[in-house]
Formats: sequence, structure tokens, C-alpha cells
Amino acid sequence: MSPLKKIVCTTLLGLGLVVSANAAVIRVSQESSAGAGDFDANVLGYVDSWSTGLSAAGFYQYGTPAGASYNGHLNGGPNALEDTAINFFAMTSEGLNFFNVYDVPNAGNTDEAESSWSLAGDTAKFLVGDEATEGLTPGLNIESSTFNTDHRWLSCCTDGFVIGTLDNNWELVGSYSNLDGIDEWSVLSNSGSTISLELNDGQRVRFDVAEVSEPSTLMLLAFGLLGMFYSRRRAH
Repeated sequence: MSPLKKIVCTTLLGLGLVVSANAAVIRVSQESSAGAGDFDANVLGYVDSWSTGLSAAGFYQYGTPAGASYNGHLNGGPNALEDTAINFFAMTSEGLNFFNVYDVPNAGNTDEAESSWSLAGDTAKFLVGDEATEGLTPGLNIESSTFNTDHRWLSCCTDGFVIGTLDNNWELVGSYSNLDGIDEWSVLSNSGSTISLELNDGQRVRFDVAEVSEPSTLMLLAFGLLGMFYSRRRAH
């Protein structure tokens, strides 16, 4: 490989690392009360996505082996949690997707939850609807920027949905209402951390693409520059 090609490849590698870091990290904010809209003042933390070669539906693995339920933990995804609405993100074969799962199988109760989500900077689709197409507006695979669900499930099962794919500089805002049997709301990270949210009717959360901090960006660019310097030294 020529010195010039080495410089180009090394520089692209450094830039690629910056892009990858931006794509993998999601910022989590929640307004202080329903309708307050003060997300920027209430940033709760950051989560990173799961990664899989499966599609969103394949990763969710609806109905097998736990019938009428999420089985994504068998594919390396997070476990469902009893009496909890969990949110997480996964980079699937289709791109970055937002997952929502209610409750666990055989929890011994019948539950209900409604949710509303608004997507800015992008459009997406419901890629998965637990319990077939129950409670999804619009229906599966219809491009939109607003999404509503009305889920009711039995003690045997979970319920949930997947929205995707999330491209560009997107922002997803949503909340739950008419809750019966759901006591907690958690956002899960592939790194193992959990962000707990306030579960009040209409109190919204905001997910958006997190920017890499300046020190991290500079460090990655420094690696690229060091590679360029090394390549030039080798060339002389």
C-alpha cells in the first residue's frame, strides 16, 4: 500500500470511529411534569444500543418459546421486567430501532397501557406489534412521525412494539397513560446501566442522538493524526 493510501485509510478510520460513537449513544431526558417541555434542564443520562445481525422482528422473537410474548433475551437482548415498561435501542439489520416491552410472561395479572410518541427529524414505522397489530396507530409498516398504542394483555404474556428505523438527526418524545398494572418505567443500556423514569400520565421522555463529548472527539482525531504521522515516517 502506498504512503498516500495509508494516510487516507488511517484518516477515514478515525472519522469512522467518530460516526460510530455518535450512532451508538442515545441521550435520555424527561420533563419535570406533564407538558413542561423542560427536557434540556433534565438530562438524566445516556444509554448505548444493543447490536444484532437479526431484523427487529427476529430480535424481538415474538411468541417463541414464551407464547404471545417478547423473547429477545434469547438473542442477547435485555430481560423483560415484571410490572415495568422497558425501553431500549438495538442496531438491527434494518438500522437503529426503538423497543418497548411491557411486563413478563406469567406475571399473574391483566394489565393495560396506552402510549403516544412523536418523532422529529425523521419518519419511521411500527416494525413489530406484540399481539399482532393490536393497539397500533398507524398499523405495521406504515411510514409516519406519530405513533400511538393501546395495549391490554393477560397474565400469560408480555406486550410491546418496535419503532424504526431511526436515521438522521432524530428526536423521539413519548409518554404513557391509562396505566393498570405497570408500576415502573426503565430505560436499559447495553452497558448494563438503567435509567429510571417518572411514570405519571403524560409526563414525557425525550430520546435523541447524543453528541460525542469534545475530549472523546479530539482523542479519536488524534489517533487518526498519529496514524498519518506514522505513515509519513515510514514513507521516507
